[in-house]
Amino acid sequence: MYNSKDFGKNWKLINLVKPNTYIWDISCPDTNTFYLGLRKGIYKSLNKGKNPEKITIDSNAIYDIKSISMLNQDVGVACYSSMLVTKDSWKTYKYEKYWGKNDSIEFSFSYPRFKNDSILNCIIRNTRGKKGYYFGEFNINTFEYDLIMIVNHKYVNMFFGDMSVVDKNHIFLCGKSDNISGGSGNDAIFKSADSGKTWRRVLDLYSADSKFNRTDYQPPEFGLQSISFKDSLTGIAVGQFGKILYTYDGGESWIYETKLHDSIYQPPTMQVRYAGSVPIIATLDGQIYRMIEDNIAPKPEDTITISGRVWEGKKGQPGIPIIIGNRVTMTDSNGYYKFTKVKAGKQIVYAVNKYYDGGNPKYDYKPFDYTPKEYNLDLTGDTSGIDFNAIDLRTFYSVSGEIITSDGKGLKDIPLTIGDIITISTIDGKFKFPKIESKRNFELIPYSKEYTFTPSVYSITIDKDLDTFKFKASIITSVVDYTNSNKILISPNPASDYITISLSPAGGGRGWTPEIFNIFGEKESTPSSLRDATPQEGNFRIDVSNLAPGVYFIKIGDRFEKFIKM
Repeated sequence: MYNSKDFGKNWKLINLVKPNTYIWDISCPDTNTFYLGLRKGIYKSLNKGKNPEKITIDSNAIYDIKSISMLNQDVGVACYSSMLVTKDSWKTYKYEKYWGKNDSIEFSFSYPRFKNDSILNCIIRNTRGKKGYYFGEFNINTFEYDLIMIVNHKYVNMFFGDMSVVDKNHIFLCGKSDNISGGSGNDAIFKSADSGKTWRRVLDLYSADSKFNRTDYQPPEFGLQSISFKDSLTGIAVGQFGKILYTYDGGESWIYETKLHDSIYQPPTMQVRYAGSVPIIATLDGQIYRMIEDNIAPKPEDTITISGRVWEGKKGQPGIPIIIGNRVTMTDSNGYYKFTKVKAGKQIVYAVNKYYDGGNPKYDYKPFDYTPKEYNLDLTGDTSGIDFNAIDLRTFYSVSGEIITSDGKGLKDIPLTIGDIITISTIDGKFKFPKIESKRNFELIPYSKEYTFTPSVYSITIDKDLDTFKFKASIITSVVDYTNSNKILISPNPASDYITISLSPAGGGRGWTPEIFNIFGEKESTPSSLRDATPQEGNFRIDVSNLAPGVYFIKIGDRFEKFIKM
């Protein structure tokens, strides 16, 4: 371990552990105190690395320690497959495998950060039960928790590499998504501006050569690993093999570094942290780099704003990367984008596909063309209306099959999903998805509280109509009361004006927005009451007065329930 007292100009080696000891994480609650997380234990020193003490952790409590965070010398946590809590500097510790809600959900914990002396925030990946990535808020005294969905990894392959807590409101996550060959993947950055209550993906880009064909240095097509912020506006993210990105507008856009310092030979793994106002990058091979000059930052005279929208027919297209020079932003949920602090003069603006690169076999499938191809601008002031139209090049095929019971009879009213598309099995157990995009990876999943299915899921990539999928349903006979757990209760049912949704267990819908589907699996347009719906004491109240009479399904997360509109 190395220590610097002058913002990274000089470094002192601290021999704290034996050679060849694998260190996962470090926490320094003050300048004298170090805690290191090892695979099977903890090293601590209360006197600047002198006389380190090794603490062995019971393997029944935790298999690996990959993250450690200390609030002070006494209070802290160590976690991965479970979370250990100490209040006496690891003389003793306690843990709860399921964190007190009796829902039998095992968590994987990453990047713990203390909010105060009772509340801890961290990133959660569920190993069974609810699938997805969550922002967790845990009470280390009562072992109660709340989870807020960040991304549903049933639909997206996601790896979070780091978390940066800027202030009480702003939190950033970085990593890679939609993995491709060789372990590479898209650059992914998520932002929350409300203390983790809601999350938005502010970068989602496979940064291949075709995306930046006007630069001297091509960013490698590997995902991000580490992120750090100086303040709520200025931050840096790094990835494998020399990838470095900067933001100066609070993560709304990101600038790719095009010319690394001659001493940086594109290391395979990098980590970054700010020391005061200076970014420090450490690499896998023991090199440490300190920024000398930030020559990418906007100058005081760079004050121009560029804005526009990406259209898909008559609606805006969300999540589309827009590039100006080496700078990338993403369109919002309505297709709008904006660059601020742009330099006057000649600029080229263009829209790209997130994943297509024109060469990699996994992503050699172009879903959209954009017109015009680009804008060649000579900027003298703020410029709006820089719009693009999306030309749909995708192909679609149908996916169908059946769900049968053990005696071969069709099973009706079973919801199934492919991505975010839902359908319902008919009276003879048949189901059909008429329009699934080709050359993308999906999971076909049935859902039920009364049945288990064999197989439980099909992984599919289609280039033709497929009708070969068959699920065999078995009645659940476990002693667990599935009639009251993990359930959506709708009243009144039938309904004419409003429905109230009660969730069991209470609060289990936190982080989700309810969705309404008709009997054909088509998502209904979202009423304002649904867009703004948040669970309060386990309940949602939704206006359904504008729905046509018929049978509908409510979907919250991976839960479904049927109701009738009169």
